[in-house]
Order: sequence, then structure tokens, then C-alpha cells
Amino acid sequence: IPLLDLVAAEGGWKAAALVDVKSSGGHVPRFVVIARSAHEAWLASGLDAVKALLASSSELKTLFALARPSGVIVRSNSSRETIYQRGRFLSVQTTPILGPVIQAADEVWSHARDISEGDRTTMPLIVQHYVDGSNGHMSNERRVSKRRDDWRIEHGNGLQSETVRISPGREYVDPLRQPAAQHTEAGRRLHFEFVRGDAQLWVVQRDSETKMSGEAPGSRFPASEPPIPPTGLQHLRPAEQCGIDLRKLHSLEVFEGAGLQSQKSGL
Repeated sequence: IPLLDLVAAEGGWKAAALVDVKSSGGHVPRFVVIARSAHEAWLASGLDAVKALLASSSELKTLFALARPSGVIVRSNSSRETIYQRGRFLSVQTTPILGPVIQAADEVWSHARDISEGDRTTMPLIVQHYVDGSNGHMSNERRVSKRRDDWRIEHGNGLQSETVRISPGREYVDPLRQPAAQHTEAGRRLHFEFVRGDAQLWVVQRDSETKMSGEAPGSRFPASEPPIPPTGLQHLRPAEQCGIDLRKLHSLEVFEGAGLQSQKSGL
């Protein structure tokens, strides 16, 4: 079994990807994986059994000793947790002490149980140094790139963005260049999430994008937009009267609430 597949099966998708990024030169905050055996103990006997398993872990002790003032984050790490389940499971920031970390694990596992409708698949966890700072993501998915070495970088909480190739040297590109170049050569379209803190950029997640067939986006546009016949206007109505919840309209409300300009159109 390839090592990465084995790590993903035993240690979860997030952990497997972070191991891959770190091995290809990316800066990844220090982390420890709590194996699925701890979740099995939690299901069978509760928190005391988890504490007994983890109390002698030298890896956790080292992680706690080197932690930042911002502490650690206990992250969900399901073997099924791909980019298409982003946000489904819980992650909890806490203090770098065994007791609070176990309580955070209990919260993550309890939430997974409550939303999984009886699915008892066990979940490894990641305990990782928490980096407090500005965040962003870099992606070469088909939605934003025609070429495999085009990367869309959005940073500063998503308020700035640029498309770059791997070769230019810029503040947000340099720390990502080496892992991005290696993964571009592998032919995969990827999504990196990163945080800038402690005067350094840290990769905190990497997800694979499903390879889609078809032409690159923007490869064909009509020479001119066909006019809308006057009779078609009767089907338009203001967005607030459409009576359904649309994610893009919700995004516009968020922008307006933050004092940013936006313009709603008819539907």
C-alpha cells in the first residue's frame, strides 16, 4: 500500500495531506495525530479510557511544551473528510494541556456522532499548534485556472486576490512555491489553505480537486450577448421577493453588513 494511502486510511485525510506537504518543503505547524484507537476507546468506555491511552504520549508532551501562547487546535480528521465535506465536522481551539485537549476531542467526536446519523466510523484527530493570523487559500482548480501552473491566491481574509504562475517571487508565493511546483508536476489540481503568523506563512490544509472533463473555463465566450426579448422581463423580480435562500445572495448580505459595496440584481 502506498505510504500516503496508508496514512490517509489510518490517520485521516487532513493528516495525510499535511505529511505530504511537509515532505515537499511546505511549512506546516507542528502537529500530532491521535489515532482512531482513541476514538474506539471513547466509544467503548468514555473519556477516562482516552486519558489512559494518551497520558504517557511523549509526542503530545513535546507538542505542548513547544506550543505558542495561542495554544493548540484539535481538528477533525476523518478518512472521508475531503474538500467536498469542508466545514461538516468540528475543530476546537484549546490550551496545550492534556485535560482540555481530551475535552476538546470529546466535543469533536460528540459533534461527529450527532450529525452522522448512527454512523460509527472512527475518526483520528489532529492536535496542532494554533497559528493566529491572517488567512487565505491558493488553488489551481479548473474554476479559476486554465493552465495547471496557474494558481489563484486569495489572502488577507479573502479581500485581495491574484493569479500567478509558480515562478514569480512574491510575499505569499515564495513559501508556497516549492510544494506547489512539486504537486503541479504530479498533475493534480489542489487547494491549499494557509495562515500567516509569526512572520511566516504556514500551510494548514491541502485538498485534492476532482479532475473534471471538458474545456478550460473561459475558452469560449459568445461574440455578443443576445438581447432579452421584452416579454422575458416579466419573469424578473427583485431578489428579496424570490422566496428562496440563495447562497450568493447571502454572500452579498454579508458584504453589505461589512460596509462593502455590492449590487443585487433581479432574478
